[in-house]
Amino acid sequence: MATGETSLSTLLASMSPHLDPETYIFATLPKPSPESTSTTTLPILPPDLQVHMLYLEPEGWTLITPSSSLHSHPDLFTPLEPDKTTSEPSPAEGRWRWTFPSRLITLTIHSSLTAVGLTAAFTTALGDAGISCNVVAAFYHDHIFVGVEEAEQALEVLRACCVFTADLGDCKGSRGFGGWEGVELGSRVC
Repeated sequence: MATGETSLSTLLASMSPHLDPETYIFATLPKPSPESTSTTTLPILPPDLQVHMLYLEPEGWTLITPSSSLHSHPDLFTPLEPDKTTSEPSPAEGRWRWTFPSRLITLTIHSSLTAVGLTAAFTTALGDAGISCNVVAAFYHDHIFVGVEEAEQALEVLRACCVFTADLGDCKGSRGFGGWEGVELGSRVC
């Protein structure tokens, strides 16, 4: 049984986006070598490291942590150089390669994990505004990471989605998941 809101129109009208003042980074650590039998063993992290998210992908671990971790744990992190994305450090080095200083916008409505269309609606609105985003759907809320320089604009776009969706009263517009055709979002008209 699903907990949380499932109605798309309610979710969009009531998502109440909140911009966290903290800056976050994404970091990666390759999995141990294929010969290792413990490919899903959690990486050893300092107990005082603030872990916002830890996720295992086929290529390795992804960590989201406040950027202050770069200063509190300088020996743990190294920048990911854009021209060297294919040359990963060996797992023995134990250093997380970080990138994407970002801000976090949380949709404060308790959205159901089974809700349909919410992510498509807000990522389309952000994409129409030229804003890249990385989304984490957690048990209670959806969390959107956007570039530091785009955070305020992203918040404005998301707030506009709430207002316009509430004004429309229905989310079955010509796009099928937002009803924003012809509606001005920030400086763009969808």
